Amino acid sequence: MGQSQAKPPLLAMFLSLCMGVFLSGFLFSSSLPYGGSMWGAQQAPTTSILNTKSYDEHVANLLSGLRDLRQEMDRAEQGMAESGDALSNALATQELEIELHHLRGEYVRLLKTTEELRKNLTDMRSLVNPTALAVRDIDESHLRPEGSMSRIVDSKGEAFFCDRSHPDGDFCLIHGDIRIDSKSSTIVMYATKETTPRGTLTVQPFARKWDAELMRAVTPVVADASGPDGCPQKYTPCANMRMVPAVIFAGGGFTNSTYDDLREVFLPLHNTIHQYDSEVVLMVTDNHNWVKQHLDVLRSFTKYPIRLLKDDRDIAGNLLQAECYRHVIVGLRMDLTVPDHSPGRPRLDPPDEKRLSSTLLAYSQVIARRMRLPPSQPIGECLAGASPQKPVLGLLVPKSESLQRTGRGLANAEEVGRIARQMGFTVQAIGTGNGTYVDLVKFMRGADVLVGMAGDELGHLVHLRPKAVVMQIIGFGETGFPGATAGREYQDLAKLLGLRYLEWVAGLEESSIGREPGERQTPAKVWSGKSAAAAAAIYRRQVVTVPEDALRSQLAEAKEHLLALGRQHAKARGVKDPRTRGSDL
Repeated sequence: MGQSQAKPPLLAMFLSLCMGVFLSGFLFSSSLPYGGSMWGAQQAPTTSILNTKSYDEHVANLLSGLRDLRQEMDRAEQGMAESGDALSNALATQELEIELHHLRGEYVRLLKTTEELRKNLTDMRSLVNPTALAVRDIDESHLRPEGSMSRIVDSKGEAFFCDRSHPDGDFCLIHGDIRIDSKSSTIVMYATKETTPRGTLTVQPFARKWDAELMRAVTPVVADASGPDGCPQKYTPCANMRMVPAVIFAGGGFTNSTYDDLREVFLPLHNTIHQYDSEVVLMVTDNHNWVKQHLDVLRSFTKYPIRLLKDDRDIAGNLLQAECYRHVIVGLRMDLTVPDHSPGRPRLDPPDEKRLSSTLLAYSQVIARRMRLPPSQPIGECLAGASPQKPVLGLLVPKSESLQRTGRGLANAEEVGRIARQMGFTVQAIGTGNGTYVDLVKFMRGADVLVGMAGDELGHLVHLRPKAVVMQIIGFGETGFPGATAGREYQDLAKLLGLRYLEWVAGLEESSIGREPGERQTPAKVWSGKSAAAAAAIYRRQVVTVPEDALRSQLAEAKEHLLALGRQHAKARGVKDPRTRGSDL
């Protein structure tokens, strides 16, 4: 498998590169032209004769090592792609993904160190021979971008451009002498290279570029670049120099959907910054209340207090002054995220399902690790052995304010919980506003079954373990007609995560719509006579009742699935457990 082949050489190459960087720092600190540390202040010049050839060779060797590491990472990724079904190898795939994320971060840091070495070499040459200002050409073709992410240090040391090709959102890179004033939201880069573009970049850093009405609420971010004839003194003085990158994006909450927050903020944020391993500053432009409500998950991405643009203090209350960065990203990567079936959204090519499945599993694993949550057992293992436990069922109950806002809910939630207990499940209601997001993720990682209506925070299923069961309840008139796609996103997400997906669709008699005369009772006419967005809005507000026979049928199917997994675990252990052979728990 890709993991067993790639892991030892990756670690060996990483250790050798670290030793190379350490030795390079030692050599340079003792032999720099000014006789001082390459990281510290320079001292007076000495009269020693400089031999740049050995340093030139050292830089070339380090770049060659980086090339080898790049090839090893490519082989590991190829091995993962060829290892078969990523879901059947979920644990191994997650471990390798996380290791690759860490190695990519070290790879970027080594690139930065290499650039420092080359800069010092250029300075040394200029002292020996003022006409030899350029480091000799070295093959850098292996220093390719990570996915669509341009590498941080390019040959010119500056970047100022946007990729506006994706229909969901723009993605911009700025590298150089950058000043950011959080209170005024001004971003200025002092360009020193003639080849660096000048002018202004204006970006709305949110992933719904196609939704003109929603995008009017997204604050534009404006970045200016000028020079080299400009004067750096005209810019805001630099109060703090940050050696880590900054990422600027709009907060979620525009649609009040957990799934949309996953699709438009959390997963793209993970894809954009995973290689930095939390060594990154997050700056949020809009929906600051949403940021405060989701601090637990946002803190999983960064070790630093989150900046709220247009505010003079960060999320921890620290007073903010002008900060300087070398690398700033505006917008988030949208090249690998979960599907969106919103009416009016432009069609995209289907994603690579294996890559997306692996990314989702890695995202959930990284969030749990940074929340310091313990490892979870495989689904069904609790049913194996001499003392099997009852499977855990989570029942999504919308918060009262959510119910008032959406008019959408489950009328017989208490009865659903009672019947589930009768059938041998341990039931816990979730989504009631109690506890933290950490508590929610911890529960999801231990739940065997999740039951909820489409839209009722069902997006939290991303934290379920592979092979868990999700039962989605869909309202009357929301599916089965051209343009009616309610619940499709959760079905897609369940498939990508390797979950057992069950579905129940309400009829007219099981919906509150049955007591409301008018056009809502004829969905075929509504969907054929109105736009998809208008028709969806008509059926969004309803309360449904799940009949007992339908509920018992669905829960029996879920239970049998879990029992089958329990029998597999018991067989693998060589344990005879009569409670996993029958239909009773």
